[in-house]
Amino acid sequence: MLPAISTYTPDRFLESNPDKVCDSKGHLIRSILRVVLVNLSLPFLLLFAGCADSKLSQNPVEDGMQALSIFDFEEAYKQLSIAIEEMDSSDSRWSEVAYALGIAAWHRSPSRSEYIQEAVGLFEEVAASTEEEQLRSRCYLNLGRIAEVRDFSGDPKKLEEASSYYERALEAVPGTGIGSQAAFRLAQTRVDQMNDPSFEEAIEIVTGYLTDYPEAPFANVGWHFVADIEKYYLNDDESALEALRKAYALGFALESKADVYIWQMAELALELGETEEAVGYLSEVVRDYPRSVFRWVSREKLKELAQEYPNLNIEIPALTAYGEV
Repeated sequence: MLPAISTYTPDRFLESNPDKVCDSKGHLIRSILRVVLVNLSLPFLLLFAGCADSKLSQNPVEDGMQALSIFDFEEAYKQLSIAIEEMDSSDSRWSEVAYALGIAAWHRSPSRSEYIQEAVGLFEEVAASTEEEQLRSRCYLNLGRIAEVRDFSGDPKKLEEASSYYERALEAVPGTGIGSQAAFRLAQTRVDQMNDPSFEEAIEIVTGYLTDYPEAPFANVGWHFVADIEKYYLNDDESALEALRKAYALGFALESKADVYIWQMAELALELGETEEAVGYLSEVVRDYPRSVFRWVSREKLKELAQEYPNLNIEIPALTAYGEV
């Protein structure tokens, strides 16, 4: 059985979507695309544990997989092309090798139309022939990404085609990691249309999915995605804070930025008049994140609030040095 393979890296996305890198509303991209894919890149690196020997084994399958595990797409493509020539579709490893070759072809750099078309052909062939639902759905997810993303100059974004593939993946494996990614990608195709009705539809897709599958992988990312759409595209602070509360309750996907997100929640709570809630978030930043750039300003804000609302009896946490508890 083919192990789960991460299909796209954050850097690859940014390189092929410069228009999104420069988007003033880049919060959306950071929360849904970068965070999800950072999490999904770890299985990719762990796939081929035991294949880390830098010397080629003279086995093109193993050598190709080894190269793929360290993102050497050119070497992976070379070795896996040799391997696939020596196999036919009845071989027990054909689907695995064909899928891996598709990944290598897709990620060759600089990207060219013929590389992308080869990857599309391989993913379509694997999807049509495999009996493994997870693998078929992963092929659909890849095909959706290829349709959605501009891989080279002149490559059009085909959002309807991408949506169709994402829907097929979502219907096949809902509530799984692939299902979550398909749902969020499907929602992103609506956001890319850049109008209020499409933003609302994106929110409906994600919230509907998370209502049906509240414990689905990456649910925290999904709620953060919704919060970004509400805040930065629909200017609905109340709905944004409600979605962030759900992401917070699950634990933010990007733990290294948890203090930033908690600070943002405090700001939203203050704007909405939820002072006591904001005090809790500000106190948490001061107390639990000694290296946060928001620590000092959070404490200063608490001092202001303590003077403005003496009836709340706000306690001001002490500032401790980095190494102190």
